[in-house]
Amino acid sequence: MPTTENPLSLILDTNIGDDIDDTLALALILNSPELELRGITTVFINSARRAQLARKVLSVWNRADVPVTAGCSLPLLQPLTQGVGRQLQDFDLPQAEVPLPHSVDFLVQSLEEKWPILAIGPLTNVALALAREPRLAEKTRLIMMGGQGPQGERREWNIHCDPEAAAMVFRSGIEIWQIGYDVTSQVRLSDTHLARIASENNPRAELLARLIRLWQNGKDALPVLHDPLAVLALVTDCIQFQEMDASVELCGDKRGMFCYSAPRASHIHVAVSVDAPRAIDIFMQRILSD
Repeated sequence: MPTTENPLSLILDTNIGDDIDDTLALALILNSPELELRGITTVFINSARRAQLARKVLSVWNRADVPVTAGCSLPLLQPLTQGVGRQLQDFDLPQAEVPLPHSVDFLVQSLEEKWPILAIGPLTNVALALAREPRLAEKTRLIMMGGQGPQGERREWNIHCDPEAAAMVFRSGIEIWQIGYDVTSQVRLSDTHLARIASENNPRAELLARLIRLWQNGKDALPVLHDPLAVLALVTDCIQFQEMDASVELCGDKRGMFCYSAPRASHIHVAVSVDAPRAIDIFMQRILSD
């Protein structure tokens, strides 16, 4: 585990702006002294506006030094029909797009730094970076929220949005630590947790509370800590993993779902269980820290 004396540098690849869990994961990273965020790459529909939201969060944390790059807005093959979340539609972000380097370029340029990639969105950026520079698979590792473990029976959003990209990544040989929906769905905040965040009188909590309300859109939805759990995997032992072989189905009724088998190699680690109460406690302690 990284420590405050020896923090772990990492890159966050995110589709921030749809579900609230990406924003909560970014805030958790910024409030974790064992982690040093070296860059943010954005992915999926209107990735440039997602980059603007990431910059907004960074500014409230006084971390404008972290580079933010916009990446792929379209999946490799399949068409898109859905729009973007209310955090991107209704939040007061600049209307003009800021010219940014491309996220795939940033990921490739970070090769020699060997920074791990924390991917909490579709894997399009990561797949194209690995295709352009296969040495990434040897130089770094991927911690990801996506798919479902061997007990799961559903398509998960991040993989569903670009199954071809996920298949490329899982075939690349890169070391993967996969936290799937079957595990993350066990970690849900309560109304009491949201009230605690809303009661904090500081700009960071106020921003989170406002974005949570936008995401709720007048409903009583409660955040599930899908993406924050991938962050917690880096700094706690509340998640248990097993080595497995894993591949992504690309055809038929199971398109976008995973197939698991006994491991022939040890580079894929799949989350199989979580201490959910402990994960929530750690998340809340960190998210509310100054």
